Amino acid sequence: MGWIQNVYYGYDRSDSLYHQSNVLNPWSGYLLAAVSDSVTAIYRYSSAGSPTEGSTPASPKVDENNWFVSINAQLGTAKDNMLSFGVAQNATSGFDNAYDLAKPPVGLEIPGVRTYFHRLDWSPYFEAYAADIQAPLSGSQVNEWKFSVITPIANLVILSWKDILTQIPQAVRDNYGFYLSGPGITGNLDMEKVFSYAYSGNIKGTSTFTISSQLTGVDPMAGKPARFALEQNYPNPFNPSTVITYSVKNEGKVTVTVYDILGNEVRTLVNEYKSPGSYQVSFDAAGLSAGAYFYKLAQGGSVQVKKLIYLK
Repeated sequence: MGWIQNVYYGYDRSDSLYHQSNVLNPWSGYLLAAVSDSVTAIYRYSSAGSPTEGSTPASPKVDENNWFVSINAQLGTAKDNMLSFGVAQNATSGFDNAYDLAKPPVGLEIPGVRTYFHRLDWSPYFEAYAADIQAPLSGSQVNEWKFSVITPIANLVILSWKDILTQIPQAVRDNYGFYLSGPGITGNLDMEKVFSYAYSGNIKGTSTFTISSQLTGVDPMAGKPARFALEQNYPNPFNPSTVITYSVKNEGKVTVTVYDILGNEVRTLVNEYKSPGSYQVSFDAAGLSAGAYFYKLAQGGSVQVKKLIYLK
């Protein structure tokens, strides 16, 4: 009837996070998002004192006009796995109570990372949303989903969307690409080729990212600065793994290689053909001696080198 949203969240003490739930258990805490004033929730139970079980909601249909992708965020041991973007047959570009779900508060885990779609123009009851579901993709129109990440401390933040290839139907991916832009990303990151992005979060910082759909054959780099660049690894110093971000301006074979201070090659991290865009690769130094190393990005006649420090 439009009084509450059709999803509610239960708090799980085992991981200090909220999760979508379809069963209300006694003595457990739940969050229900009301979209009307003066809503009263009544919990009915049997005379024996056990909860009355209802039917489990059917899984939503997934096709070209109905799909969503999960975005996960991690800051140290803290996680936020409750963010999704997508489309639905009956959704609009504005607020849809059935699809655009309010974001539950951050769990009790300290420090916690929080992701959300920030929309002040959608509903007078909410500002932060866990889902942004829009009308189905059509023609060359660009759909955008803009979300923010709040970090209470300075640390490495990892965003990931590992299930995108199974969550978006092949028929959609044949016609559209999906690209991430935001802090530290040169141009656009192809989300169908790279399934995570790491960046340095700030103390009490907010970083905003945009996911864009592009019709296949349309250059997602149009109007965006493209460059050949090797970024400083993060974290640095590190133990035992670190993330290296790099960008290439032209199509061609790309190599990322690690050397010791004597110039001996110790690891080849990348040796493959790349399209223009930004990429990331992890370097795990376990088994190597602590100390200074150099890593080199090369494509054709272009080369950049930076130094990294491995501490044990």
